[in-house]
Amino acid sequence: MTDIELVIKTLSELGRLKAESIREKSVAKEIDDTELIDNEDFVPEWKQMDYTNVAIGTPVRDPFDDSGQVYKLWQQHDATGQPDWHPAAAVSLWDIAHTKNPDKAKPYVAPQGTRGLYQKGECMVWTDDKVYRSTINDNAYTPKQRTSGWEVVE
Repeated sequence: MTDIELVIKTLSELGRLKAESIREKSVAKEIDDTELIDNEDFVPEWKQMDYTNVAIGTPVRDPFDDSGQVYKLWQQHDATGQPDWHPAAAVSLWDIAHTKNPDKAKPYVAPQGTRGLYQKGECMVWTDDKVYRSTINDNAYTPKQRTSGWEVVE
């Protein structure tokens, strides 16, 4: 094995271990969504597969979402043969992660019932390409619908 091959193998193993640690901490609720998104490079992309034995809270990135939005498994299911059950499309199966880090803010996603509500301090990018921070908990409104629920992050 060459030195380059050894370095690549070592870095690959370190990345796998980091990704596994992030998943375990997410499932155990030892990290919040901000920390999860701060480590989004270690979150794997969603795959069309059987999720019936995957732990609730397991994070994935939606490969059909250009923003790299992170979701967490909400309901175990079998997505084998279901290409349209990716997180952004199958909102009953996945919960969206929001961040308080404005540098990692993702485009606004409408809450699904009581899931996906923006909490005080969580950030998102609105259609005007500005980053907004929620000023209230359980925020189900857009900045256009309720300006008092959001502030622009400068």
